[in-house]
Amino acid sequence: MKKRPKVLILAPAETADGGIKNYYQVLKNYFSIPVYYQYRGARKLPYRGSSFSEGIRLLKDYISYFINVILNPIQIVHINTSLGKESILRDLVYAIYAKILGKECIVFFHGWSDEAEQLMINKYKWLLKLYLKHTDALITLSQKSQEILKSLGYKRNIYLETTLVDDNLLHSFNINKKLQKRSDEITILFLARIEKEKGIFEIIDACDSLIQRGYIIKLLIAGNSKDYKSC
Repeated sequence: MKKRPKVLILAPAETADGGIKNYYQVLKNYFSIPVYYQYRGARKLPYRGSSFSEGIRLLKDYISYFINVILNPIQIVHINTSLGKESILRDLVYAIYAKILGKECIVFFHGWSDEAEQLMINKYKWLLKLYLKHTDALITLSQKSQEILKSLGYKRNIYLETTLVDDNLLHSFNINKKLQKRSDEITILFLARIEKEKGIFEIIDACDSLIQRGYIIKLLIAGNSKDYKSC
């Protein structure tokens, strides 16, 4: 019988906030192979402690990871990352160590913004290419980011993925009932941390533009964060 791969996933802690944490928690229910989770990153994301405490936490994360990969029958390391200098510097250590021990390394780019893209391509392309060199496959959320990664000379597989919603949340959802309640008013839900990089200001501007065109818009904002008062 062919040995099934053992996968180690580096993901945000259960105590962190955000869609990425929720994604990996929901994903647990869909695996048909042995999977290990190791939590890493700020435990109260997006809120962080002092530089010293975060440095100690990062060191502990590395040590825990080094021990996990050695002691457990890990064949694949799956790293969740964002396109940004700090994230890539942090996760490069995980990728290099995986390759040193002969493990396959898959990187999922969850976070990707135009601002980060320009910075990495124009100033830190060498760092991004070094990171990619230590991976066996990539996963990304858009065709645009897929094409950019290919333009950097990446020859291995790049898979397009989407976000994930817990099926239990849709158990009683009935689209026909929703359609029957339609009116001239358009309701838009913004469900995310209220921060610039999540697009909160863009959605407000878009709603304002639609209102000026004569549409009746109801914007619901569900979330909280550092930019809340400036919205």
